[in-house]
Formats: sequence, structure tokens, C-alpha cells
Amino acid sequence: PTTQDNPPTDKPAPPRTKEPTKTAEPTTVKPPPPPPPVAFSIDAVGETPECADYTGRGTEPTAGEIVLIIRHELDNTNRYFERVVVFEGTSWRADDVTVGNSGDTGPFRIEAWAVSQTEADRLGRTGPGEVVTVDGAILDTEPVTRVVARNTCGDQ
Repeated sequence: PTTQDNPPTDKPAPPRTKEPTKTAEPTTVKPPPPPPPVAFSIDAVGETPECADYTGRGTEPTAGEIVLIIRHELDNTNRYFERVVVFEGTSWRADDVTVGNSGDTGPFRIEAWAVSQTEADRLGRTGPGEVVTVDGAILDTEPVTRVVARNTCGDQ
């Protein structure tokens, strides 16, 4: 029926459209948060042979690990994984840590990093002395200079 208010048209009626179906936002898996901060310090080193044991004070993290990384003082990009530290009460130690290559006197820096357990495991698979990127938070750093001296690695 046509009326003056609704004149006939030659155009077909627009198709009815459905309301768009809302889809859930894609979920992304976020990496675990970094371990909580801990009190940590490296005992002053100064001069060191190519390989030695290192110690310090600190609280063991409730999650993750603390790792020692060596880098040349003049090279802020190449870092070398050395060891996961071992806690004994409020002290820690890392045995048989190599600083630089034979004949290289540095100067070097020993860096302590708080990392997740996953990151510590990844670094451990690279092996000591390998160039690495570190996903964590730096806790302390100490300058060291290599001296020509008998290595103490493996000594009791």
C-alpha cells in the first residue's frame, strides 16, 4: 500500500544486516616478571689472575638466580657468561671464574645480574666464556685488572 507519506520506490529495500559478532581479543602470553630485587654486593677485587674464585654478600633471591657476567671495561656490548653464584647464608661464592683471555689485562668488569630461572638455565646451556645477551637486572659491578699470575682455578 502506498500513501502520500510513504510513496512507492523503485529501489529495493536495504538488506537487513546482522549485528557483528564480537570476537574475543587474542590473548598473549606475557613473560614472567623479573625476580624481586635482592641485596647483593661483590667483594672488592682490584687485581686478579685469569681465573679465580669470587665472593660477596647478599640475600638469596626467592625466585631466579644471580649470575656473574664478565665484560671488557671498554666494550659495553660483549658480555661473557661465567657462573651462577652459590649462596651460603648471607654470603655467596662463584668458583673458577675466568676473566678475559690469556694475555689480556683488561681492564674488565665483573657484573652480577638477577635473572629468572629460565634465563639462568639458558645462560648455563651456553657455557662459560660465551658471548651472551642478558635478560635481567644488574645488581652490582666491580672493576678488575688482570695480572700475570698463576691461575687459581681448581685449587682447593
